[in-house]
Amino acid sequence: MLAGRKAAAGIAAIATGGLVLRLWGLGQGYPDFYGHVDEIGVAASIWNFFRAGTFEPTEFTYPALYSYLVAGFVWLSGWWTGPALGNHRESLVLLSYLDPAQVALAGRVWSAVASTLTVAITFLLGRRAGGSGVGLAAASFFAVATVPVVQAHRALPDSTMAMFAALCFLFSWRLYEHGRWRDYLVAGVAAGLVVASKYNGAFTALAIPAAHLLRSSRPGHKETGSVALQTARALLSPRLCAAVCVAFAALFAGSPYLILSSGKYLGVAAYQVSSLDFSMGQVQPWWWIVEGILLGEKVIGGAMLAGLVLAVVRRRSLDWLL
Repeated sequence: MLAGRKAAAGIAAIATGGLVLRLWGLGQGYPDFYGHVDEIGVAASIWNFFRAGTFEPTEFTYPALYSYLVAGFVWLSGWWTGPALGNHRESLVLLSYLDPAQVALAGRVWSAVASTLTVAITFLLGRRAGGSGVGLAAASFFAVATVPVVQAHRALPDSTMAMFAALCFLFSWRLYEHGRWRDYLVAGVAAGLVVASKYNGAFTALAIPAAHLLRSSRPGHKETGSVALQTARALLSPRLCAAVCVAFAALFAGSPYLILSSGKYLGVAAYQVSSLDFSMGQVQPWWWIVEGILLGEKVIGGAMLAGLVLAVVRRRSLDWLL
């Protein structure tokens, strides 16, 4: 009981410190420039929800879940911050012209909150996998790491994606441990919301079949037939299929126009891939990701790379999952 209280106090202190770091300097660039060029398009799309009375986004670089979440936050906060007009939506439309950058501040507040929640989720995953000490250490690293703090200062979907990704990893580990229906379903929902936040988070969803296959191959699970047959049976498991189904349902619920306006998203994606391939081929060496981790995170980046090497050598279940 005492150890549990100490762990709770520890994560509360770490999360509070992480929140302070994420809220500090949140108004950078306001009101003249939002701070990051992509914030302009996201902010314009959010304001258009109110101006046009539609849920269809106007910015197709990212899926729309983040924009919907911020729009809901703006709608609620607008009751006491917006100009006083008879109609609440009209008040927000007027605000969008008087102070268009205010939505970027709202988006940054949401990013800071989402990133702080990821600190807590990281603790929960670390505690389940290695005890409270591991959980507190992992949360501490994430709370002060450069990249999450920088992303939390932006009205962009990165922090939201990271939150849902951490949630997907947590429940993937839980389904590996227990194999309960709710763990499969929550992991599936989290995976769908990851993709509804940002495309490259889709790789996170691989944690679910990885955890499922690891669980199926544990000692005590008696299966007959060849390895290929056993794997096929495992992949056709009703629980895994249910996780996949709810993932797609959550994706559609979180960003329906990713399907309904797929042509617009695919057009932007094709342009980005072609330009990215050209620019990276011209200026980036093949080791740019490793270099970026070291340069961006310094000591923590070195620890991350060391952990990856250790995982490749050790290859325990959690190593395979991550």
